[in-house]
Amino acid sequence: MQTKLAAVAYAVVSIMLTACNSNNSKTNDININPNKINPSNVVKVLNRVICQDNILSCSQEEINRIWGICLRNGFSEGMPRKEVVSSRELQELVSESQETTKSRPTSYQTTDENGIVRDVQTQEEFKELVSTKGICIGSEYILK
Repeated sequence: MQTKLAAVAYAVVSIMLTACNSNNSKTNDININPNKINPSNVVKVLNRVICQDNILSCSQEEINRIWGICLRNGFSEGMPRKEVVSSRELQELVSESQETTKSRPTSYQTTDENGIVRDVQTQEEFKELVSTKGICIGSEYILK
C-alpha cells in the first residue's frame, strides 16, 4: 500500500513540476543588457530596487542611481528569449561612490571707491563624494 502511495505521490509531483516548467520555460526577452557580467546561460532580470540605508525615505534620485548600478552589475530589464531551465529569486546588495560637483550660494561684502559697502551674492562650486547603497531585487534565469 505504501509503495502505491509513493508511486502516486511521485507521479503527481512530476506532473506538477512539468506543468510549472512548461509555463515558465518559454519567456521572451525585450532588452538584455549587453554589458552583463554573467555567464552566457545566466540572465538576471531586475524587478525593483530599494535603498539599503533608509528604506522609508528613499528619494527618486537615489532609486534611479541604484537602478543604474544594478544594470551596470549584470542585471537586465528584459526577460530572456531562450528556454529557461531553472530560475530563482535574487537580491543583491550593491554600492558605489562617485564624486560630484555641486554649488552653493555664498555672499561677501565689498567696498567701492566711494566707501559704500555692498553685499555680493555668488555661487561657489565644491566637490562632494556621494555614496549610494541599495538592493537589487529580481530573478536569475538559467537558460538551456
